[in-house]
Amino acid sequence: MAKRKRRTFTAEYKTEVVLDALRGESSQVELCRQHNLSEDQLSKWKQQFLENAVSVLLRLISNRARMLSVSSILNTSLGEWRAP
Repeated sequence: MAKRKRRTFTAEYKTEVVLDALRGESSQVELCRQHNLSEDQLSKWKQQFLENAVSVLLRLISNRARMLSVSSILNTSLGEWRAP
């Protein structure tokens, strides 16, 4: 008997499906039917997404704060450089 090949999904695809589920425009059952997924699989993806969302958002905020700090330093340095 031939072994069934496992499907693989990109992170982008998983994120798209999870965001659709979190929007609540369609039920989880409907989304699973549309994407040919089991409800358990979608539940796992949602759990992983929500667990990782906090760390990703904190990293984005940290990067943004770092960029603003560098920008402020550059603006100050350029202002001093331009001063007569």
